[in-house]
Amino acid sequence: MTNLACTLQTQFQVCVDGLPTGTPLSCPSGYIYSTTAANICIPRDNTSVVGDCVECHICDASQTFACTGVRTFALCLGTKAISNIVGSYAPYLVCSIDYPHICGKESLGIPPTCPIADELATTD
Repeated sequence: MTNLACTLQTQFQVCVDGLPTGTPLSCPSGYIYSTTAANICIPRDNTSVVGDCVECHICDASQTFACTGVRTFALCLGTKAISNIVGSYAPYLVCSIDYPHICGKESLGIPPTCPIADELATTD
């Protein structure tokens, strides 16, 4: 696990005490951010590594839910289509498509699936 959080596909922030802090940093043009690669910025056309912040609005493998924001989700009802049944979490929880309980405490290192920038854009 890194001490970085995805804010957009091409940007990341340093985490302090498990929370993104400070000004987002950008990957070079043509690169995306990834916590699974040896380098934090990888070429966009690299098909062997998946970038972070790319599973927002996509149903999970069990087709149960999709994260629609940092703290919001929608049910998938056994299909790849997102339904109109939506929900949200308390401010200290985040939606994570890779976390078995759907939502988790960001302060414990559970990364949100959707870009943090999405949340910042809706609260401005």
